[in-house]
Amino acid sequence: MLLTTGALNPVHRGHVAMFDRARDVLEAEYGIDVVGGFLSPSHDTYLSGKHGDPRKFFPAAQRLALCAAATEDHPFLAVASWESSVSGRWPDFPEVTAALERVLDERFPGEGIGVIYLCGQDHFRYAARARLPGVAVVTRAGRAERSDTARTIFAVPTASDDPCGQMSSTQVREALKNDDVQTLRSCLHPAVLAMLLRWR
Repeated sequence: MLLTTGALNPVHRGHVAMFDRARDVLEAEYGIDVVGGFLSPSHDTYLSGKHGDPRKFFPAAQRLALCAAATEDHPFLAVASWESSVSGRWPDFPEVTAALERVLDERFPGEGIGVIYLCGQDHFRYAARARLPGVAVVTRAGRAERSDTARTIFAVPTASDDPCGQMSSTQVREALKNDDVQTLRSCLHPAVLAMLLRWR
């Protein structure tokens, strides 16, 4: 099972594409069966610390709704709400990973469904030091990481011509502010774009 956390402020095609790319690489190169994946938007407390002004980020309820829209027609992705709904505190990604492991053990006893934490290179320096059952790091074009299967760390390269590898939520927020519909259409699932335009 793949899991990613983060602001997802807002979710864009690049977030979804990294799951597809990770699944392809893990299955083809490492023989790991990827049975599903979860996007887990981070707690509002985390975004408050990151952005300060609450007007600079979408609250958890909206980010969850956007993630649901982005994955509505995806064959193996779903949205996890536990992280963003914990009362009074922000659970960091190792705790979120452990919580998902417990749920999978309870719901699928004896199946041995493991969790691989999925992240980009910007977050990999933290994920590599954390006690996680596995990490898949999606590398940006021109930048490499090495797999270390003994530590269950798997490098997932991005093709140099993959437009999703260059997308960012900052880019989407700027496009929203500037009414740049062309950029929004290229970066967002149509249901996500419709929702954002409705809210605006």
